[in-house]
Amino acid sequence: MDDSQNEVNKHLEELFTKYNEGSSGSPAWFIALYYCTLNDYERAFEWLNKSYERHEVEMTWLREEPLLAPLRNDPRYVDLYEKVGFSSIGLPIKS
Repeated sequence: MDDSQNEVNKHLEELFTKYNEGSSGSPAWFIALYYCTLNDYERAFEWLNKSYERHEVEMTWLREEPLLAPLRNDPRYVDLYEKVGFSSIGLPIKS
């Protein structure tokens, strides 16, 4: 494992720890984004739902976050989008 992967693992472990400790901030949100970068959309949705359940402030970026673009056509994204309280009129343009 190279140094950059070790650095990623260190930061990811910090996020998991913060999440498990119930820390403020948005650790679940950032874990979800990490899984999106890996194209692991199942885990991304798992962590987006955890972010929603904890009312993490970063969920307000659900509509605009570029890393989530691959999820926008998924019915789970639309469901989460509506649960957050965005109107369906405001759904981002599908790419």
